[in-house]
Amino acid sequence: MKHRYISFALIAMLGLSSCDKFLDTKSDGQIVTLDEFIANDEDAKLVLNGAYDVMANVFDGDIQNMAELISSNADRPNSDDWRAVWSRETTFFNGTINGIYTDVYRIINRANLVMEYIDRQTETAELKQMRAEAHFLRGMAHFAVLKVYAQPWGYTANNSHAGIVIRDTPSSEPKGRSTVAECYSFIQGDLLFAYNNLPETNGIYATKHAAAATLAYTYYMQNNYERVVEYTTEIINSGLFSLAPEVDVFYALNDSQMVYNTPEGIFFAHSNADLSDARNDGFRNNYMPGTSPTAFSLSTEFLQFMQLNAVDKRYQNLVQNNANTGQVQSLRFGKSNQNNPFFSVPISRLTVMMLIRAEAYANLNSNLDVAIADINALRDRAFPDTPFHVADGTNGQELIDIIQEEFRKETFCEGYWIDVERRNGAAGDAVLIRDAPWNCPGMAIQFPNSEGTGADFVFNPEGGCN
Repeated sequence: MKHRYISFALIAMLGLSSCDKFLDTKSDGQIVTLDEFIANDEDAKLVLNGAYDVMANVFDGDIQNMAELISSNADRPNSDDWRAVWSRETTFFNGTINGIYTDVYRIINRANLVMEYIDRQTETAELKQMRAEAHFLRGMAHFAVLKVYAQPWGYTANNSHAGIVIRDTPSSEPKGRSTVAECYSFIQGDLLFAYNNLPETNGIYATKHAAAATLAYTYYMQNNYERVVEYTTEIINSGLFSLAPEVDVFYALNDSQMVYNTPEGIFFAHSNADLSDARNDGFRNNYMPGTSPTAFSLSTEFLQFMQLNAVDKRYQNLVQNNANTGQVQSLRFGKSNQNNPFFSVPISRLTVMMLIRAEAYANLNSNLDVAIADINALRDRAFPDTPFHVADGTNGQELIDIIQEEFRKETFCEGYWIDVERRNGAAGDAVLIRDAPWNCPGMAIQFPNSEGTGADFVFNPEGGCN
């Protein structure tokens, strides 16, 4: 099916586009009636494009940064608002964090508006696909908030601990927090609908595989390994994606790759060099070195971890770029290179699917040869001149340890490592994250003050980690 949507890159470049005027005039939080906001299918398409537009701004590195700064990978930032995240001392007056939270719920609200409009129509094939895209955006957005604003799956035995506010209608009325179990059920319901109703190819928009990738990761967070294997294998075997040939998986270091997306990307926050539209500011603005230290840097412990194998291209890339600035703990790598400001950010990608499938197989103690092959494919990229393969016959627990080490090396700065640390903690391991317990108060980001207008809303406890 051919879309008639406007590219969100074009929306951003024009500034006063019809979509911007439409959404600014009819503000998300000031809706009188749905009919006033969306009068016809064309309006609905503009609102759906607006949801994609906000998504590209939030997933340009901002939401990833929140997760990364909680983890063991990060050193102390030089920004007060971000430093509060790193030190586990966020309050409901943190402007930077509150802005990200508000934007994520703008995605959700716009998706809800589209779905409510479609509910009132005779559903055509085009409207059904729009509904599926809205379900995907809503599910993905809720999941992104849940992972950083609530304690993880397994924090309580039945996951009855407080999650986030679920918004399934276009409303800003005060609501209480649902349990984490309820949140996962709702998110997976959205993503399953999207998976069952989206096409395999859809231009720059959501696809069946984008929904499968996010679904697989929700199941990974729940230790539902059979489902992880099911969805990741479908993606890996689809033939639509291939590993990036270099460790610069964002395709950002090489100027000639400026207008291309990494071949392993499943779903992106798309940039467009032709339109001078960069959707990667969260990475580029915080990790790009210059005459002064970068806003974000890597922890000494993480740098020492990366230095354990000097022939690893991931380490060499990191050290080489740090050496360019003379700043031992600043970072200049593919995700932050000023020479190509227009790289796209893959929100889901093949490397992560291979890593979580390998770990799922290792936990199931089945198909270990497939798990080993997945990890060796990643190691072949990292060690092109000196093969460093996992040995055949490596047992399940040994393999899990290897996989998690590879996971950390492959995904640093993308906000994934905290998920591994929390999963291990919830499984019973004595996990310390920068000398603090994985589940201490303050490890979950504080909600904005505006959420507290409802009597049923309970804020996260503040501090208590250090």
